[in-house]
Amino acid sequence: MRQAASVNPTRWEILTTLKKNGRMTVDGLSEHFGTSGVTVRYHLAALRAAGLVDARTERRGMGRPVDLYQITEAADEMFPRSYDALAVDILAQLEESEGDARIQAIFARGAEKLREVYAPRLAGKSFPEKVAEIARILDENGYLAAWKRDGDAFIITEYNCAVANVAKRYAHPCHYEMKLLQELTGAEVERVQHKVAGHHCCAYIIREHGEQA
Repeated sequence: MRQAASVNPTRWEILTTLKKNGRMTVDGLSEHFGTSGVTVRYHLAALRAAGLVDARTERRGMGRPVDLYQITEAADEMFPRSYDALAVDILAQLEESEGDARIQAIFARGAEKLREVYAPRLAGKSFPEKVAEIARILDENGYLAAWKRDGDAFIITEYNCAVANVAKRYAHPCHYEMKLLQELTGAEVERVQHKVAGHHCCAYIIREHGEQA
């Protein structure tokens, strides 16, 4: 994923961290980057002035209120999108003229093409290696993806949606994404976080068949 040209590298890292983690405090960001609160506040002030970050004050227990920082919609739009605004317009016209069945067929065929392209990259790999490679593929395609092991299962997390506007309008891309993960891994896949539902990321738990939760 390439950094937005209008934001310097340090501030882009702050935006990326907020994108991945949701709301964070100055202390949380300072600890993450290993730098002072003064430095973090300086960069946050610049990002707020640019309309890329906003803050919400929250009281925690008996202590002083803290400011929780998050990226704005304008900042979110700086992360990769697969020309999805144009795609929404085209799909809407097709839906009007040919119906939802045509839209579903388009997404089904798209998922099948992706499977054909990416399956060779997984050939001969162990199950953990497949999960890691799938996360790498997703990251290459703008999903800001990461993976980790969780006991006998694996979790793939997508912190960005490259087709966000399409996914807000149509359920098909989310449906076929999970289907594609199932087919590529040959495993049980469960979505446990969903950006469309209001979470800050999409996350999937992936288990080999026969593994217990």
